Amino acid sequence: LSSNVSAAGWAEVADSTFGGYSYYCVDFSSSFGVITGNGSRVMTSTDSGVTWAANTVGFGTYMGCAVLSSTTAIIVGTSGNIYRTTNSGTTWTLMPSGVTSTLYAVDMITSTVGWATGSSGTVLKTSDGGAVWTPQTAGTGTYSDLVALSSTSAVIANITSREVWRTTNGTTWSLVDANLAIGSTTALEVLSSSSYLMADSDDVTYTTNSGTSWSSASGTFSSVSDIDMYGASTGFLANWSSLMETSDGGHTWTTI
Repeated sequence: LSSNVSAAGWAEVADSTFGGYSYYCVDFSSSFGVITGNGSRVMTSTDSGVTWAANTVGFGTYMGCAVLSSTTAIIVGTSGNIYRTTNSGTTWTLMPSGVTSTLYAVDMITSTVGWATGSSGTVLKTSDGGAVWTPQTAGTGTYSDLVALSSTSAVIANITSREVWRTTNGTTWSLVDANLAIGSTTALEVLSSSSYLMADSDDVTYTTNSGTSWSSASGTFSSVSDIDMYGASTGFLANWSSLMETSDGGHTWTTI
């Protein structure tokens, strides 16, 4: 992987403090970044990822992270744990979630409003920056990924059934009929209120009509772990051993 991405202008960050852990999430706001992993490991950077500091936060594995500003971030993980920092990772405070299920994802659309999702059909919303989380009802199963579009709109994906649910009023959720075979959803990305990308291990599908119909993206995929779009057309996809990019909204992917 390192030889492939270096040719495209990527450089490996060699840091011994990363060793011995598995990592699940990375997010940045300006120069402040967070990477979360197992063994209570949380890595933080305040120089755009050039150097990293290792932190031990609580006890458990942290699957999701959201960086709100140059000082504030929220991480979520096992046992319903939600922690927040307001000083760039120097200290982390446990926020009461009211659940014990594993939380896999968190996304904050503003400094105060966001959602967290996880196993046992768990959907939580905060309106005060993560201090208080209110449960919401969608379907059952495990929601492994989510994208917040506004303070009243968000989309969540089910890891077991490939169901996609959305809210347009910030409170109630409706099922988006994906019309797809049962699989294990590994990544969800939302480009607009009607355009979504969804992946399982070896397949990427997309819709441009809010899930009424889905099409298979072009590319050779293997153990897709994440998709991140940084515009309406351009973005990256992480395979097990390669990095891919798109310039047509996720319809076609090529290996870097």
